[in-house]
Order: sequence, then C-alpha cells, then structure tokens
Amino acid sequence: MEKATSQVDLSNDVARRVVEAHKRHRWSAPDPVLLAMLASKNAAANRHNVRWGMAVAVVSYIAYGVFDVFLFPDVAGQLVLTRVALGLFFIAILEVAIRLQSPVWFLHAVAATAIVVGSGGWLAVASQTIYQTYLSYFIIFGIVFIFGGTLYFNFRLWVSIIVATSVTLAYCAYIFQSEYISSETKLILISLFTNCLVVALYLSWRLGVERYRAFINSLRAQLQEQAAIEKGNELIEIAYTDPLTGLKNRRAIQRAFAEMRQDWAQSDDEIGLILLDVDHFKRYNDHLGHQAGDACLMILSKALS
Repeated sequence: MEKATSQVDLSNDVARRVVEAHKRHRWSAPDPVLLAMLASKNAAANRHNVRWGMAVAVVSYIAYGVFDVFLFPDVAGQLVLTRVALGLFFIAILEVAIRLQSPVWFLHAVAATAIVVGSGGWLAVASQTIYQTYLSYFIIFGIVFIFGGTLYFNFRLWVSIIVATSVTLAYCAYIFQSEYISSETKLILISLFTNCLVVALYLSWRLGVERYRAFINSLRAQLQEQAAIEKGNELIEIAYTDPLTGLKNRRAIQRAFAEMRQDWAQSDDEIGLILLDVDHFKRYNDHLGHQAGDACLMILSKALS
C-alpha cells in the first residue's frame, strides 16, 4: 500500500541528486529517482484526486446530455444512454481498483481510457444523427475532452499526450470528412482543435514541472534544516565536551547535576556526587611539562571511563 509522508529519506545520494536537479533548467529531464520519490510521496493525494476527478468528469459528461436531447432528438436516447453507461462503468472500474489498492499508474490508465472512450463513444453515436448541421456547431465542445486530463487529473505528460492527441485526431477526422461543414469552417475548427491540443499539453507539462520543482525545493529546505540541526548538535557537543579528554566539561557536569537535583526533588531517590583530586598534579605538570600533564589526564580519563 502506498503512503504519503511529509518527510523523505534524505541520504547522501538523494542530497546529491537534489543539488544537481536544482541547477538544471526547467526543460531538462527530471531525475528518475526524485520523480519516483515524488510519485510515492503524493500517492495518497493522487488517489483522492483521481477519485474525485472522475466523479466530477462523469457528472459533467452526463450533464451535457441535456444538449443531446434538444439538438439531436433522433438519437438522443442512445446518446444519453451512452453517456450514463460509460460514465457509471468507468466509475465502477475505478472504485474496484481503489478498493484493491491498485497502483496510481493503473488508476490514471483507467481515467485516461475513460476520457478517450467517452469522447469517442459519444462522437460515434452522434455522427448518426440527421441533424448534422447542429452537430457541426456542437462539435466544438469536444475541446472539453482535450483538456480533461489537465482539468480533472494529474496525468504524467506522456499520458496527457496520448489522451489529448487521440481525442484531437478523432474529432479532426470527423470534421475533415463531414459533408455538412464548409472547407473554410473545417480549416477553422481543425486549427482550433490543434491549438487547444498544444495549449493542453503545455499546461500539462508546466503543471508537472511546477510540482516537480516544488518537491525539489521542499527537499532542499529539508536538507538545509537537517544540516542546521547537525551543526547545532555539533556546537552543543563542543560546548559541553572537554577537548583534551573527550569527557563532559564543567558546564556539562553542572547541567547534568542540576537535572539530577530536579529529579531528586520530585522523588525519594538519593543522589551523590564524588569529587576526585589528582594529588601533586601541579608539581607533576611543572616538572615534566604540559605534554606530560596532558598525557596524565588522558590516562586518568580512560581509567575513569
């Protein structure tokens, strides 16, 4: 089961990858390891987005059946039935996949298939209407399917390319072969669908890049915080450690004893303090030198340890 976490494993390899990724241009290929970490981190959120995105998309898809009733009364029943059947079918497939804890990529595959099949299924039935003039006008609403992946789901770029391109080709093919659309209008509609394809793919790419860059920046902030904590711990260790022996210095001992006294005041346990004195150490240090005195202290510290 995939699980989203606010913290990630910041190993040395990850830190190196983050630094390199931050230096790259936005149009450079993302680091595969960091991209996998992002996908794992956002797994729970992506599941939620896919579920509610599919619900909103299906409601919108079925709601557009109102236009079918007014514009294409001869095939309105088939169109509405197609919308309801396909919508409920893909919602059921998605819910089953979620309950079976299917990976996010499979949920995205179901959603992507729903967009392509939903748009193609409606167009296949609508093309049978005798009201071809109305259809030539209403066909422009096929743009909604092109933006479906960007509006409702956080697809990877290559998935958005497949979905948006498939929808665009299907609608452009119908426009191109239609006998009820003038050549000038065909050129306008095909240009419009093509431009919408470019815009949708640009939005999908840009949103993916921004999510990736935001993740990189969050990792950099974690690395900086981790470095600051480690540096602070090192400074604390230095402040409370005798540089010669490596034992606690006077400040650390006083602090530890104060904590012991505080605990003692709240309990019946007894505490004690042993003071050790090195006899004649000053004479030893003066006659044999400070290096010998340091060596003496090191030996004593080892014995006490």
